[in-house]
Amino acid sequence: MIIYNRDGSVLADVWLQESSFVNEEIMGDHSAQIDFLSRYPIDLEIGDYIEHEGNIYTLRHNESVTKRESSLGWDYSVVMYSARYELQDVPFFLSDEPQYLKNGDYYTGTASDWLNLIIRNMNREISGWAAGSCVESEWITISFKDKQCSEVLDELCAQLDTEWQVIGRALSIGRVEYPSDGLVLSQGEGGGLKELRLSSSNQERPVT
Repeated sequence: MIIYNRDGSVLADVWLQESSFVNEEIMGDHSAQIDFLSRYPIDLEIGDYIEHEGNIYTLRHNESVTKRESSLGWDYSVVMYSARYELQDVPFFLSDEPQYLKNGDYYTGTASDWLNLIIRNMNREISGWAAGSCVESEWITISFKDKQCSEVLDELCAQLDTEWQVIGRALSIGRVEYPSDGLVLSQGEGGGLKELRLSSSNQERPVT
């Protein structure tokens, strides 16, 4: 896997260990832990990133890097975070220019209106954000005073009783659903499961 500098240049090409994994929760954590060995020390800095299955995972904290010296060189364990965490970094405003002294702190609009405003705010500071699919809704009023885009988005989805999802830097509002034929997982390379265990959900006898 290639690790890129924040400027887009190649920092290192590493071979991932089997302990590496991606964790994704609906409206929650979406991170990648990459474990690898390197013969030489790698100077990882905040903003360095990797690309995996259409998502960008970025190093956000120096504390997310664990480096140990071994007989083969350097053993790294690094946690990187998807673009959804950028929503926590950008304050929400109605205008294109930040206005910390505002006359109003409320806005009323449909879910689509709110989605477009969030995307506009994100692109003000971080380019590449786009609006995905969105549920239809009535007018919704939310206070955006002293809130980040992530907080506005969470409150919007709470009022709509729905969910949001970020793929790459495309933000969608609506229930996250799998196809009707279900999510297929299997053991082996690319299957998604390293261990498969069958157990009963409870200790009751089956009903006949």
